[in-house]
This record gives sequence, C-alpha cells and structure tokens, in this order.
Amino acid sequence: MPNLSRLIEDFSYNYLSEKSTYIKAKKTVPSWSKIVNIIPNEFVEFLSLPYSFKVIGSIGKGNITEIPWICFFDKDITISAQFGYYIVLLFKTDMTGFFVSLNQGWTQYENEYGVKKGKRIIKENAQIAQNSLRTIADFNKDTLDLGATRPLGKGYELGNIASKYFSLSKRLDEDELFQTFRALLAAYSELKGSVGIDILNIKSLISEDLYQSAVQKSEPKEIESGPAKLRSQKLKGSTNSWPRSVGISKAALDKAGYKCEADETHQTFMANVSGQQFMEAHHLIPMEFQEEFIYSIDVPENIVSLCPNCHRKVHLSVIDEKLPLLEKLFMERIGSLKERGIRVGFDKFRSFYE
Repeated sequence: MPNLSRLIEDFSYNYLSEKSTYIKAKKTVPSWSKIVNIIPNEFVEFLSLPYSFKVIGSIGKGNITEIPWICFFDKDITISAQFGYYIVLLFKTDMTGFFVSLNQGWTQYENEYGVKKGKRIIKENAQIAQNSLRTIADFNKDTLDLGATRPLGKGYELGNIASKYFSLSKRLDEDELFQTFRALLAAYSELKGSVGIDILNIKSLISEDLYQSAVQKSEPKEIESGPAKLRSQKLKGSTNSWPRSVGISKAALDKAGYKCEADETHQTFMANVSGQQFMEAHHLIPMEFQEEFIYSIDVPENIVSLCPNCHRKVHLSVIDEKLPLLEKLFMERIGSLKERGIRVGFDKFRSFYE
C-alpha cells in the first residue's frame, strides 16, 4: 500500500496538468479517485479516526476547483464542507504545498449575511474561536495564503482558526503531519465543547461561557419574596438581551446544592473557584422573552442548575429530545413561578424553545 506522503505528492504533481486538460470534475479525471477515495481512506487509517468521523475529498462539483481539499468531519457537527466547522487539508492553487486547518464552512456565512458582510463575520468568528481555545498556541492564526481567486477559496482563507503549512518542495514529514492533526483534533473537540454545532452564533455562546464563569466567582444574592420589579431595560445595542444578575444565579445554584436538576446522578468536576461541583445556571424562561412579563424573570425560581451537557441539550437539541426535560423542569417550578407573578402555560413555555 503506498504511503500517505507519496500519495499526496503524486496528487499535487499531476493536478495542475490535469486541471488544464479536464474541465469537469468527473471520475474520468485521473486524480479523482486519489482525492475522493484513496487518500481519505489512508488518512482514516493513518490517524486511527473513530466511526464518529467522516473523511471526504473533492476536486470540485461541476468544474474542477482551484483548491482541492480533504475534509475531516465530526459527524455530530457537520458532514458538509458548506456548513459548521471542521478540519480541512487545503492545497494551494499552485500546488506547492497545503495547509491543515481548523476552518469554517463559507457557504453558511454567504447564505446568512451575503458576501461582503459574510467575509467580515467569518473572520470575526475565527478570532473569537482562537481566543477561546487553549490548544492552538503553536499554530498559525492568520488569514491563509492559498492564492484563491474565487469566493469559496477566499472564504477558506478568512475562515482559518488554526493551521500549519506543509511545503511540497521537500519530502513530507509524516510524523509532523500526524502530530499536527492530533493537536487540531484536540482543538476541534475543545471547540465542540464550548460552541456545540453552531459556529455562526459563537459570539453569544462564548459570552455565555464568560457569564457562567462569573457566576462561579460571585457571591449569592438574595431578593425579597413575591413579584420582583424589572431592574433595568435591555442591554445597550441589543434587540432581545436583558441583563442577568450573576449573584441571583449563584443563589439558585446554592439552593440546588450544585446538583443537576435534570438528573442528580450527573457528575461533572470540582470547580477550583467555588469548591463545588461545577454546574451552570439556566433561565428556564429565557431572558430574551422578558418583555412578555410585567415582573422580572431574573429570579431564583426561574433559574435551574444543570450540568453542561444538559444545558447544551436544552439550547441545541431538537425539540423532541429536549421536550421531556423541559416539561419536567417546568412542572417542578410552575408553583414557585406563580408566587413571583410569572404566569405562563406549558404550551406558551414550549414555544420559547421552538
């Protein structure tokens, strides 16, 4: 079986001449089978990737692409190069080398924001991801230099979160390639833990992490019983965000005994700040719906203690998966919510999550 470095070198050596000979990306192109089947299969074996990963390569759909690629997808996040985020091997347009990059799907940004704004947002989100990761200190975090002339290639250049470049002017060091992938796989997993699947909304998700960290460091704040008056208006510059008191959230965690109210058997770890099992505070009726209530919903009765996995579940899972958990939490709190002047039926409550 040919080794991986030889396969990559052979592909890069022949691709430019094939690109000038063939217009359409079809199986009749000699490099097609190498990039679509052979090299991806070699990588699966080379990296001992689990079944939760999918590796695919492409020389384009329709016309042959200027930047052939091989993507490494965590199937929980995405199985498409157009959406989510993933590790990708990107060849330069002149085939003199390639980048291995933790990157983002450009099409999702173009669809959501258009080309001009999408270019700005994808770069901003890359920088937010970089600042949140602890495992990419030795990687390049700048815009990639692929030599791209088309929007898709430009998107890859801007979407880089962490990358390393490999020149094809010399023999590939497979050990360095292996170590690069293992480090980026760790970063990929770390980002998945903090962001889930939604890279488009990374700014709000990372802000949530900062909020939870602040809760751990705060002192519990007690408030008088009965309906609580609204303390302030929406956050400046926001259309649907209302301020949350970290002290009130800390009081709710204290009352729950730092146990997951979805399932008390769920274990996390001892937080170094609080000395308690780490739990996160979740507003059962999300703060973005404060305008629908005349009294404050930032009260302990509306805040539940959840382990990080259950917290991600109520935010990110499909409604049929989260509904039983939401119903359980709601029914346990409906009486105490009424004492705070917060009256809402289950159908209305469910709509907040749909």
